[in-house]
Amino acid sequence: MTPRPGDVVEVDVERPAAGGRMIARHDGAVMFVSGAIPGERVRARIEKAQRGTVFARPVAVLDASPDRIDPAPGLACGGHVFAHIAPARQAALKGEIVVDAFRRQARMTLDAVAVTAGPADGYRVRARAHVRGGRWGFFEEGSHVPCGITGSRQLSETSAERCERV
Repeated sequence: MTPRPGDVVEVDVERPAAGGRMIARHDGAVMFVSGAIPGERVRARIEKAQRGTVFARPVAVLDASPDRIDPAPGLACGGHVFAHIAPARQAALKGEIVVDAFRRQARMTLDAVAVTAGPADGYRVRARAHVRGGRWGFFEEGSHVPCGITGSRQLSETSAERCERV
């Protein structure tokens, strides 16, 4: 039986998927779980289910990965889907995503892809801010709720401060 939105299920997280979610399975359904790490067991709440594909978010991490870290405050903004993962593991997971894409789309086998970890702060050189309800900033992941530009750490400190003054 495919889980329905609001249901809470326990799953073992298997591997990364393009877009930042991780793949798990429950009763034959493929689940895309945000905020998890491969190798973890999580209790996840179903956000959306359609045609055998389920999208979920953890409500509890039952068996945490040693690569799990506490993300800094303000990282709910989009662009931080790996903020809860140690930088070295982030790079390894991104390499796995590239290898999988070549295997599935180009039908090419790559042994591995080395991905270099970028800076944790000020990594964006271009950004688009949004205005909603008198607030402006980037959107929180998966929503249209603005979050503060400075707290997101995506722009250099100077750029973020200038944006906040506008």
